[in-house]
Amino acid sequence: MFVLPDDDASISDHQLEELMPLAAQAGALLAADAPGNGDLAGVFAELLEGDPDRSSAAAEHLRASGDVPDAEFTMLATDHDAIDRRPGVTAVPMGRITAVFVTQRDSSSATLRSAVDSYSAEGSVVGVGGTYADLRDARKSWRQARLCLDVIALEPSTGPVAYWDQLGVYRLAAIASAELIAEAVITPAVRALFEHRNRDLLSTAETFFDNGGDIAATTDALSIHRQTLYYRLRRIQELTTLDLSIGQDRLELHVGLALGRLVGGPGTSNRS
Repeated sequence: MFVLPDDDASISDHQLEELMPLAAQAGALLAADAPGNGDLAGVFAELLEGDPDRSSAAAEHLRASGDVPDAEFTMLATDHDAIDRRPGVTAVPMGRITAVFVTQRDSSSATLRSAVDSYSAEGSVVGVGGTYADLRDARKSWRQARLCLDVIALEPSTGPVAYWDQLGVYRLAAIASAELIAEAVITPAVRALFEHRNRDLLSTAETFFDNGGDIAATTDALSIHRQTLYYRLRRIQELTTLDLSIGQDRLELHVGLALGRLVGGPGTSNRS
């Protein structure tokens, strides 16, 4: 990359550091547009984000051209902007993130592990979609991988690498719009806790559920006395009118808090 300031201008080291990510992204785009790569990048864009008919046509094109092996594959979504050239890996810039098509030639997942490790280096995050054999399912794996990035953004503890197969209840966020999910899971009881001025009650409930209702583990995680935890749990029950000793009530609050945060419930950030 060349920086050409005006005759009377200067570029500081700090400014150069700020420009480096842009330079890396520009290099990735130039690599994707190099002879022989531009068409492939376009086909992958149609495969992953075109409408169903165009995606299916792109899958047929890739299958017929032999540009990708006839084998199982997994899609990755990452904010890392490098273009991996190793065998079995095809990376294409998709706006602010990179789509990575990883072929798994046998039952071993060594290629996938290597690609994930490579892309998650240097502070980058990686979403790993499901593994499929039919190229027409690439858009599905890509959607799953991107959802994984959404989860990492809202729940950093799930990163820097999140696997679709390990998302648990967060996978429900893929079946409907954020608005419909919020309408379904943010019940009056859940909303009351989200909107209460005492944020300690919210963090206590989340930690309590994260630790499977284990009192000792929850007090250790929150660094509070057992009696303090009991007091907060009573306050949570009074506020939500839910009885945490009843499975269905616990499920309502647990799912509501988990998915409510993911889809941008009251007092939380909206999903990207």
